Amino acid sequence: MSILDSIKEAEQMAQKIKQDATLQVRELVLNTEQEANSLSAQMISDAQKKADAYLIDAKIRAEEKTKGFLAQKSAQDKITAALAEEKSDAAVHYIVERIDQL
Repeated sequence: MSILDSIKEAEQMAQKIKQDATLQVRELVLNTEQEANSLSAQMISDAQKKADAYLIDAKIRAEEKTKGFLAQKSAQDKITAALAEEKSDAAVHYIVERIDQL
């Protein structure tokens, strides 16, 4: 085998190694990209589930606070109405007296 044949053979081997390496890198990049896409999709799904759970929890707590607030206001309104009822006779009597004095 001549030196020229040896050089050609070495160049062909180098080209084959380069092609194999390029294919391996492409495959690695594609696999990594697929894994990244899958992982990001899973992360987004998990985040959406957590957000949904937080929203449900916030809605429940808001409803409970609203019920408590409305119950408190209703009790206050009943007390105010009862006080107004108690004082209505006196108020009417006072108004009638003032009208009579005119």
